[in-house]
Amino acid sequence: HRQEPPYPCDYCDQEFEEKTLLKAHWRIHAKNKPHMCLTCGEAYLERADLVKHFAVHDVIKPYHCPGCGKAFAYKSDLRKHAIIHTGARPFKCPVCSKTFTRSTNLNKHARVHSGRRPYPCEHCDKMFSSRGDLVRHAVIHTGEKPYACLICSLAFNRKDKLSRHERVHMTDRPFVCPECPTSFHRKEELTKHSRFHHFKPDPEYFKSTE
Repeated sequence: HRQEPPYPCDYCDQEFEEKTLLKAHWRIHAKNKPHMCLTCGEAYLERADLVKHFAVHDVIKPYHCPGCGKAFAYKSDLRKHAIIHTGARPFKCPVCSKTFTRSTNLNKHARVHSGRRPYPCEHCDKMFSSRGDLVRHAVIHTGEKPYACLICSLAFNRKDKLSRHERVHMTDRPFVCPECPTSFHRKEELTKHSRFHHFKPDPEYFKSTE
C-alpha cells in the first residue's frame, strides 16, 4: 500500500515528515555521483546511466500527466500535480492571504509569520525555517550542483535555476508521435507517451523531425 510519513532514508537511520525533505537529504549520500534520481535516490556518475535508470520507474508509474508527460504511481498524486497546470492555488494563508498549490507549502510558509527558524547552517550564521531550505542553502558552501538538465547536461545548485534554464529548450520539440500531433523534447518522452497511450513499445517506431 501507499507509504505514509515518516519517510525513512534507505541509506541511514534518519526519517522525515515530508517526502520532499527526504529527497533533498538523499543528495548527502550522492556527493560523488552528481546525477541523482529524485524518485528513489539512486545516483550515478554519468548522466547516460541515470537516463537508463528512469526505465525502472516507468513500469510502476502508469499515470501520466497529459500536460507535461510526468509520470506518477498513484492517481491521487497525478491529481495534486495537475493543479500546477490549472493555475489553481486553493490553500490560503489566514495571516497574509498568500495562496499555495499544496497544503505542505502553506504549512512551510506559516513559519514566516511565527518567526521559527530551527535549522542553523553549520557553515555560516544563517537560520532556516525548514530542513529543506537548509539543505538547498548548503550547496552554496559545498559547491555541489545536483540539478542537471536532462537535455544538455548543464548543472545548477538550485532546482528553480534548472527550471528557468529548461525553458530554453521548450521551443525545441523534434520528436513527433506518428499517431497523434503530440511532440516532445526528448526521444525518451516520446517512448513513454507511445507506450502508454498508443501501446507501441518498439523503439524503431519513433522518429525525429530533425
